[in-house]
Amino acid sequence: MQGGVAERLGNGLQIRVTRFDSGRHLFFEPPHGMDSVSMENWISVIGGLILLLLGAEILVRGAVSLAMRLRISPTTAGLTIVALGTSLPELMITVQDQWSGTGNLAIGGIVGSNIFNLGAILGLSAVIFPVDIKSRTLKLEHPFMILVTLVLAGMAGNGVIAPREGWILLGLCALFVGALMFRVGDPSAKRLARQVTDVVEEFQPAHRPLHLDVLFVVGGVTCLHYGGVLCVEGARGLALAWGWSEHLIGLTIVALGTSAPELAVSILAALRKRTEIAIGNIVGSCIYNITFVLGVGSAMGHLAISEQVAKRDIPVLIVLSVLMLPLMIRGRSLGRGDGVLLIVGFLAYYGWVLSV
Repeated sequence: MQGGVAERLGNGLQIRVTRFDSGRHLFFEPPHGMDSVSMENWISVIGGLILLLLGAEILVRGAVSLAMRLRISPTTAGLTIVALGTSLPELMITVQDQWSGTGNLAIGGIVGSNIFNLGAILGLSAVIFPVDIKSRTLKLEHPFMILVTLVLAGMAGNGVIAPREGWILLGLCALFVGALMFRVGDPSAKRLARQVTDVVEEFQPAHRPLHLDVLFVVGGVTCLHYGGVLCVEGARGLALAWGWSEHLIGLTIVALGTSAPELAVSILAALRKRTEIAIGNIVGSCIYNITFVLGVGSAMGHLAISEQVAKRDIPVLIVLSVLMLPLMIRGRSLGRGDGVLLIVGFLAYYGWVLSV
């Protein structure tokens, strides 16, 4: 569609629809004088992301402490509550976007977050300190990440992820967690178990009253809910103000913002030379984003996949996932040169996305 269709929003602002993108996404031509509106949307997005990150942090702290009170092992708590906690911002944006829109922000944010994890975060971690790859990562986590990424590509082929496919993704998530639990007793996994226990103990201060743990959980859920609302509404406002599609906002602003926990954990682990945590955090987050977050979102209702995401962004994610394999096999480590290669590839991809 070219020009000619005008629409008035509830706040009195007038927009003009300029064209359709492959029949799925509307692009809008913003009117003059929308600087103040853009600022309000930026504040909404940033405030929402802060609430999402804060909510995920305090919810995980409260949930881990309650798990310890119920005599759940630190390793089990770490492989479930802590691991899934880093995907809570993506989950809340996906749920909120499904409730109030088309799911374009959600799929863009998840695919963009995984690309950011494998390109920028893993690359930066390797530049700081070479990432040592253990056999466990080669045998379980990385092949499983490639598998679920290929499953996502297959589901996206017809332009929609149906609820039944969402339940398949959730089943893969349960299978992955079960495999992690089963391998905890393996000698090659004992070191990971000790590290997971150390992380969990950092979340559990001694002598904290029960009511504070409950307050942390309730407060975390509340922050996640309102953070998701603010972030989604602000991101949609920016899409209108800039003339971008929602999935492009998801690939860029939303993806970068929700990847902050993975960025912080991986960079800190690299600085401390605990690179097994860095690679495990990144690969695990990619798996949970697809199986858990997309699984929940598509189980709620059909999740539309734009043609650009299916034909451009998901193939890039597959290339990045597979590219890691020869880098890992060669000496089972990611050196600084490999890190630079990943970062350059990520920047080239972003340049491509923003130039279209």
